Amino acid sequence: MADVLTLRTLHVPPFSQAPQGDEGPDGILVTLVQRTLSFMGIRSRVIVSSWPEALQAIQAGQADAVFPCMESPDRRKWLRFPSTPLTRFRMALFAQRYQKAPPWNGNMESLSGLTIGRIRLARVAPLFDRAAESDLFTVSEWDEPDDMVTALADGKLDLIAFENVMVRYSAKHQGVYGRLRQLDPLLAKAPVYLAFSRQRTDAALTQQFDATLNRLLAQGAFDALVQRWIR
Repeated sequence: MADVLTLRTLHVPPFSQAPQGDEGPDGILVTLVQRTLSFMGIRSRVIVSSWPEALQAIQAGQADAVFPCMESPDRRKWLRFPSTPLTRFRMALFAQRYQKAPPWNGNMESLSGLTIGRIRLARVAPLFDRAAESDLFTVSEWDEPDDMVTALADGKLDLIAFENVMVRYSAKHQGVYGRLRQLDPLLAKAPVYLAFSRQRTDAALTQQFDATLNRLLAQGAFDALVQRWIR
């Protein structure tokens, strides 16, 4: 194992985001991951990149781990996943607070005919993604979460489908937090992990990280970081 672990992450504020000025990458999960590794006596450096770039770095043996990463059979071939996720992305529908929303009860048919924003090429939840492919509703794809959230607040979209913490963070920064509301039930809770390279790390490291992360989460580390970022 290298003296300093090289970690790849994605630009998904406030969980992880590109450096601001001379500072390094920051975010809820960046802090949680580096704090966990620090408790293990391990130094790390974080590189923000796109998912294709992160994947290429892992497969080329140029990175030790990647986050936030969802588990899948194909990824388990070259990544080792801890038992404990860093968090669970809470995928949900959001509407304007003061406009009548569709009678959402988990049935995709209730979304028929609506225009729903989502991040370009992003997976939201299996049922939602299949409904989007069937043209049950119109999908409006966006490159930037801030633009999508603002469009909803301005009434240019009926709904958006996105992660709870990311929407709250974006809405606060755009000054539209009070104009949005989440619809229940959730679309999905998707666990995301720090996944370790099978090529560059061993199972013992994954197990040690898992145990240390469990202790920090039990002490409320994740919730405290969310509160710090979304005030």
